[in-house]
Amino acid sequence: MTDADSKRLSDLGSFMPEAVLRLLGSPSSSALDPGDKAASLLFVDISALHGAADTIPPASLAGSISEQVNLIEKAATCRQGATISSSEASVLSLWNAPVPCPRHQAAACAAAVDAAAALGPMAEGCRFGVASGIVFAGLMRFGSIRRYGVLGKTVIQCKQIAGANRFFRTRILASVDAYAPAREEVSGRPLGAVRLVGQTESVELVELVCRPESLSPSWK
Repeated sequence: MTDADSKRLSDLGSFMPEAVLRLLGSPSSSALDPGDKAASLLFVDISALHGAADTIPPASLAGSISEQVNLIEKAATCRQGATISSSEASVLSLWNAPVPCPRHQAAACAAAVDAAAALGPMAEGCRFGVASGIVFAGLMRFGSIRRYGVLGKTVIQCKQIAGANRFFRTRILASVDAYAPAREEVSGRPLGAVRLVGQTESVELVELVCRPESLSPSWK
């Protein structure tokens, strides 16, 4: 086997979150069993970058997408989160599963503003959504692939919240349930109750602006 082949095999491991890989085979591996768990999620829609596909060479576009994903993943990891899935169109990160994170709501909200700040100009067109609630998470088989997955109403809501940025012309939105425990760490602007697509109940949304120390005088 060549060094290149070894590198490719090593890269395959990156399809599984590092937090999951550390738990596999450990005494705490039962944390990977599928089940209902209280958690927070951050969904980032990065598909806007594809609009430049006609003007950017494919190799350069792939490099830009990779850089975006890496910065978002790093922001989540620094806040005790685990990136569950990433693609050329979106990134989904999870808190409080499989590794406990007592203040998962605050961590997810802080990671959202950290990621947007790290992206800088690359955040233009990106849409962030944060939600908290019960999810069904664990190692599951999807066809021939076994991976750590997360399912449920909260996952759908998180993606819909990210999509609501289009309506409000904002960048980062969170449900009030996710934002309430994060008030001291993230400055937000209440937007009121919204009925998301396909939902029968309204959700209170908050625009996440920045970390309190970065808040401009006009927002205070």
